[in-house]
Amino acid sequence: MTYELREGLSVTHAGHAYVYRRPIHGWAPRRGWRFGLGARTGMGSDDHHVDDLLIEARVPRSPHTSWPASPRPAPPPANTPHL
Repeated sequence: MTYELREGLSVTHAGHAYVYRRPIHGWAPRRGWRFGLGARTGMGSDDHHVDDLLIEARVPRSPHTSWPASPRPAPPPANTPHL
């Protein structure tokens, strides 16, 4: 997952782009923010596991720098829907 200030949010997993360059209006990261994870199954029951999670936060050096700084994801295939 990356957020480019000028291009928006991109979420990829196992080479598949689920969200690509989706703007989040009003996004303003602040010191002290925390991350949370959640899962649900509706009326059923199931186990939910998280493995190999890495969260990095870096302050951009300029308005043109990625936040967090990371390589750009590959463009999604033409049939990838925007969520």
